Amino acid sequence: MTVVRIPGSKSVMARALFLAAAADGVTTLERPLWSDDTEGFAQGLRDLGYQVTQDADRWTVHGRPDGPPAARAEAGAPEATEIACHGDHRIAMAFSITGLRTPGITLDDPGCVRKTFPTFHEVLTAWA
Repeated sequence: MTVVRIPGSKSVMARALFLAAAADGVTTLERPLWSDDTEGFAQGLRDLGYQVTQDADRWTVHGRPDGPPAARAEAGAPEATEIACHGDHRIAMAFSITGLRTPGITLDDPGCVRKTFPTFHEVLTAWA
């Protein structure tokens, strides 16, 4: 098990959640900064089948470097999963990038990226 002490930053917390999901095994994030944003990231990971548990002073993520848990997959492809962006461009961008490796991810509000990167989806499509 890996334990990471998080500084008071939503951005660091969101990145730590994604890194923990991609890691092999269990990661405990101590002193998490709870916000609508970080809760949105955690819920998105849960929607993909990752086990994310939350307590007041620690969040625990069961990571899988090979992607979302196989229990959510049929014939090698994950079930379609819609991610609630909560109007947050960071959630939309992070899960769009995740969708490059995990087919079937859709966003409830892909246009929320206009806030900071209006052509994000076009650039991502060209890059992929």
